[in-house]
Amino acid sequence: MAEKNFEGFPADGLLFLQDLTANNNRPWFEANRARYKSALEAPAKLFLREMEQTLSRRFGEAFTGKIFRMHRDLRFSKDKTPYNTHVRMAFFAAGDTQAGRGFYVSLEPQGFTLGGGVMSFTPPCLENFRQLVVDERQGPALGLLLSVLDRDGFRLDAPELKRVPAGFDKTHPREALLRRKNLTLWKDFDDHDALGGKAVVTFCVGIFEALGPLREMLSDL
Repeated sequence: MAEKNFEGFPADGLLFLQDLTANNNRPWFEANRARYKSALEAPAKLFLREMEQTLSRRFGEAFTGKIFRMHRDLRFSKDKTPYNTHVRMAFFAAGDTQAGRGFYVSLEPQGFTLGGGVMSFTPPCLENFRQLVVDERQGPALGLLLSVLDRDGFRLDAPELKRVPAGFDKTHPREALLRRKNLTLWKDFDDHDALGGKAVVTFCVGIFEALGPLREMLSDL
């Protein structure tokens, strides 16, 4: 049997996420499991394979992707709804997983989000990042790059820390970056229009290419 190619995300698969939002319980999911498998999980796996191959060609290094589980971890959550109402994927090149650096895709009930950067700095990488921020040459270059990406529609979530860490100037011009424990930029799309055909792979990789300079700047952390 010929191997299937990715042809886009079916409308019913994306509608499944909306329906799951309204019916987030095990009986409904089990009754609709076949629909989830055929209309959402199967195309997501084909998309993952196409993205791995395309990213590897574009960046000149082998990428591996993963799809995160639909089942939520309820152990420490007050929200006991059993399923995520999104499909999230991550793509890492060799060595990126340890550094936490990657590209990300999230299919949401009403749209989708693409992102890239470092989700959570390891302690050694965090210290190196802070030194990069205060460096007289690299710090301004990073600030300028983030300004350009902001102008191009990427968002950066608020810093995790309320105060500048000890040992750093609290009045530093890039104090907001010093209060960060991650550096991931996101681009949000409020509909599913780009997801319906196979061109979505090229679309996503094009967004990730715009984050290439940031990925390169973070490569030595």
